[in-house]
Amino acid sequence: MFPKKLLLSMLAWLCCLLTTAYPQEEQQNEGTETPATIVLQTGKSTPPAFLYSASVTSTATVDSSTVKQSFKLEIRAVQGKWGSVSLGIAGVGEITNVIGGGITSWAVRVAGEERFLDLQIQSEAKEILAEVIASSPIASLPSTIDLLHMKPSKALGFDSRVKIDFDRSITGKVLVADGFSPLVSQERSVELQRFQLPLQYLNQEFVILAN
Repeated sequence: MFPKKLLLSMLAWLCCLLTTAYPQEEQQNEGTETPATIVLQTGKSTPPAFLYSASVTSTATVDSSTVKQSFKLEIRAVQGKWGSVSLGIAGVGEITNVIGGGITSWAVRVAGEERFLDLQIQSEAKEILAEVIASSPIASLPSTIDLLHMKPSKALGFDSRVKIDFDRSITGKVLVADGFSPLVSQERSVELQRFQLPLQYLNQEFVILAN
């Protein structure tokens, strides 16, 4: 038989051991846990670049003193929001007016020996249908005329149709039409077309003779 005092001492030691050992083990386990981390990064997305295609149908009326031209433009947004649209200008003549819904302003820009028609478009526009008016004087007959026509510039896709009507007071013919395919050829009317991508476009000429 154990002495009563010794037995009480052993029971007290055992209770102390039970109350101190388990909390320490829990604290050790809690201290070894790796906290989870969630990292969020925010920023403004980059809008896609504005890309567009253009179709041009032009009519030139040639008489003894003037070449009068009307260009029907059809411009479509391919990607992104509407911004500035630029088309190249080749040949001789002056653009006098641009008419069309969705166009806030227009200007003819000169860069070195190149000319461009710059159009500022409203951001909410869907498709641009516009008319460009141009003319060039004829000093005397006979005369060789470098006919005004449009080039793609930054257009992703581009096609052009040109119709030339000669007044009854004169005779005329097309001398050079690089890159154009004939559609109609009559005594006083010629119609040609070109369809190509900008990278295929060269400095092509369009020359007519009026006499």
